[in-house]
Amino acid sequence: MIDMNKAITLVLAAAITVDGTRPVVFSPYMSSRPHTPCYREPSLVAVPGKPGATPILVAFANARCDAGDGCYPAEYRGMANTSSLEVSRSMDGGLTWVPASTVYSFECAGKYPGGPILTHTAVYDPYHDCIHVLYFRKGGLTIATSADGGVSWKTTFSNDGDVGPTVGDGIVTTNGEVVLLSSHVSVSNIYKTADGGRTWQWIKTTPATPFTAESQTVTWSAGRLYTFGHVHDGSLLRNATVSQDGGTTWSTLPFLTPFNLTLCAGGMTGSSPVVSEPIQESKTIFFSHPDSPYSGRRHNGTIWRASDDGRSWERVLSITGDGDTIDDFFAYSVMTTVSANATHAHAAMIYETGGNECNVTLGPRYSPSCRMVFTWVDLPLL
Repeated sequence: MIDMNKAITLVLAAAITVDGTRPVVFSPYMSSRPHTPCYREPSLVAVPGKPGATPILVAFANARCDAGDGCYPAEYRGMANTSSLEVSRSMDGGLTWVPASTVYSFECAGKYPGGPILTHTAVYDPYHDCIHVLYFRKGGLTIATSADGGVSWKTTFSNDGDVGPTVGDGIVTTNGEVVLLSSHVSVSNIYKTADGGRTWQWIKTTPATPFTAESQTVTWSAGRLYTFGHVHDGSLLRNATVSQDGGTTWSTLPFLTPFNLTLCAGGMTGSSPVVSEPIQESKTIFFSHPDSPYSGRRHNGTIWRASDDGRSWERVLSITGDGDTIDDFFAYSVMTTVSANATHAHAAMIYETGGNECNVTLGPRYSPSCRMVFTWVDLPLL
């Protein structure tokens, strides 16, 4: 097992660079894709580096055809030629990011504000040292697998009968199974592999998790899976469901302290590292989201910690402010736990926020998802 605790102490300073800003992972018209107006929906995995070195960080984003959906560049250059699923990597603990590959792309046809949208979910499999990403393509879903840290990809599964995976990251269970979930609105399908993606099992869940749009899932204690999404029935709350059989059947977990937050995808991670095997259950789980009531605003990025029974949550970290400056904005986010000690879990994080590329902070061109930035977070276990 690689000792990530020692390696991670070398890179916690990457949370903030010398000029006080967080490293940018994706942004409009970045040099690698100068005609892409917007990037949305981050995924993030960590891959072990050499012994004693920092992990390799691999980030995913949808490079969209056009502006819209919370991203309105001040210097608009028109539609892009293609929409794609892009990969960037960092070899220095998140300080700098370099484009690595394009998983999938297709031509943009006609005016499609904010899209087409390539939702995706990624996971690192430490038992087989490979990355899997489940993504939406024209006509269905595909799983691609990389054995070289995200540099090249091979299609390992396709399903023309499914649409829109959940956003963020997939999971690896304590028995070594990789689990990827769909759809974007409620978890009705899961995809499993235990052999590095050589074979995949497609399972219909029973029943589909109710009203858990843009859900996130984590391997919880006692072999359970905990799924957390926002509710699309008008109550404006979060909804939790739990599976005790690896994702085939689910039951709702009633909250003691309900969330009443704006509709937005959050991030979820556990107290146990997911970079090296064996994967351990997480007795403590964390959730990141804008701490703002439903009003169309996305700011005040916050991380919560769940109680032991998963039915109540408390705020433990503040990531951004609660004002209306571009630095306060906080939209979609994703976290992945890289190491842990007796008091804290150390997690890598990417979140959507404002940026100088999009200079309107109010009104119809409000842009809380202008750019994606990286930070390390120290998550208190107690």
